Amino acid sequence: MNANGILQTHATDILAHAREAGVTTLRLLGGVAIRRLYPAAGELPGLRRDCKDIDFAVGRRDAKGLRQVFTAAGFEPDRPFNALHGVSRQLYMAGGLQADVFVGVFEQCHRLPLEARLGTLPETLSPADLVLMKLQVVQMNEKDLQDLCVLLLGADLGGIDGPEVIHADYIAGVTAEDWGWYTTCSDSLEKLEGYAQERLPGPEGAIVAARVEELKRRMEDRPKSLKWRMRSALGRRVQWYDLPEEARR
Repeated sequence: MNANGILQTHATDILAHAREAGVTTLRLLGGVAIRRLYPAAGELPGLRRDCKDIDFAVGRRDAKGLRQVFTAAGFEPDRPFNALHGVSRQLYMAGGLQADVFVGVFEQCHRLPLEARLGTLPETLSPADLVLMKLQVVQMNEKDLQDLCVLLLGADLGGIDGPEVIHADYIAGVTAEDWGWYTTCSDSLEKLEGYAQERLPGPEGAIVAARVEELKRRMEDRPKSLKWRMRSALGRRVQWYDLPEEARR
């Protein structure tokens, strides 16, 4: 079994222990979630990559049950990290494998509330949330761009959430409320468009490019909030994002 297959096995085991423990809001995110939803797209030439860790989100009320879940799955808590950050984020280790759990909110370059959306799909976050988590990365690397290509090949844009539908109106709503979100996502979509043209020639590249253009159009057309308009007056003169340190041993 390859590295991604091993991670998927661990993910299945952890989710099963969560159900047994009544931790009903635990959901996968990141590369493992994306390849769980769209395994065929993840195996296309140029988009294959080995995921290193398993990332999750969980509701605040369920956070107290995480230790039981991960211990049952053979993981040990990172006690110093969890003691300091456990209200918002927890880490669990099994040998060299790390499981990273965001509690209620995903917060890196930008803040994305998750509490109300954890029940959208049974095992993973919604495709729209997975897209936003990748687009919010200011210093994007190749794995972020690969993951976005997999998402945009595996799911079409639409006005609802679903396993094969990216809720583009939800994404547009997030970016219409916050100029910082809008700016980072717009920059990321420009990078993605160039990456897809270079690395995905043929029909796959054309699909990604078309969906990028459609998402940009929906973001542009969505009426902006007063907060958005006020912040836009400052523009790029004032930094609009954070650059968090990765939680790693």
